Amino acid sequence: MDPAPSASMTPESVPGPSGIETPPSGSGSGRIEPLSASVHLKYDLGGDLGRGCYGQVKMAVRKSDGQKVAIKFIQNIQGEPEDYLPGYPCKLPIEVVLMSLVKDPPSPHIVELFEWFEDSKTLVLVMEYLETFTTLASFLDNTGPLQESVARTLMVEIVQSAKECAEHGVCHLDMHVCNIMVDAASLKVKLIDFGGGKRIGEPDEHTDPETRIPLQEGLNEMMYSLGQLLGWLVYSDDKGIPEAAARYLLQHIYKSAKAAFHLKMIMNRRANAARNQTSAQVLQNDKGGLPSHIASLTEV
Repeated sequence: MDPAPSASMTPESVPGPSGIETPPSGSGSGRIEPLSASVHLKYDLGGDLGRGCYGQVKMAVRKSDGQKVAIKFIQNIQGEPEDYLPGYPCKLPIEVVLMSLVKDPPSPHIVELFEWFEDSKTLVLVMEYLETFTTLASFLDNTGPLQESVARTLMVEIVQSAKECAEHGVCHLDMHVCNIMVDAASLKVKLIDFGGGKRIGEPDEHTDPETRIPLQEGLNEMMYSLGQLLGWLVYSDDKGIPEAAARYLLQHIYKSAKAAFHLKMIMNRRANAARNQTSAQVLQNDKGGLPSHIASLTEV
């Protein structure tokens, strides 16, 4: 299931299904269903990289060129959220939709989806293999509380991943230490697992409300998650960090990300009304409705 097309995305820019079978004429489903068995024709599967309640992730090698990939096998559960994506005539699994949106263009802070497969029982996602990365949880288990310089570097990376999600209209909603991958040598970060995420915006008559989150609520969720992650980096637990300290760190650790979560979304949302205003004026007009943590980021 691939996300529905958008005005800014062409079908070629969206990761496509392999081994596509078109539903028989007159079936009425209109659903494009790639065969999950096709993945075995294109990839040699290796060992487990992770396992959860509804699926597993394996390392694999693409037969055509020897490229290593990570393949996620997910149990297809009836009633799971679906949405539209440019280039596809029907609704697709929300994880495919969100990962397709954030890869236009590909982000160095978000794991990339290469292609996907599906049948009635299984959804298969083929993604980049993060060979030198480990989860943030494992990284902190080995290091304990971090020095300020290391925490600063990691937090900038984590904020950037959330910023890029928001700029593509995506709210991850599950940013925790097991869904953030870290390269210990470079301290680069990759955000993974978009299965619990939503698109930022209000639902309409064609969309499932379960796939959307209002802008303000999405920003609040992002800031809450970042506060919890900051607590893990500084304290190695999930008690978060005091608000006063959070404001200090937000201002001094990642100044470059000031207002990054909401600026583009606000400008898009208020494009007509703000046509003759500067971005600073728009931010000032909206600041009263923003969470205090984000409002403080807009102050110079």
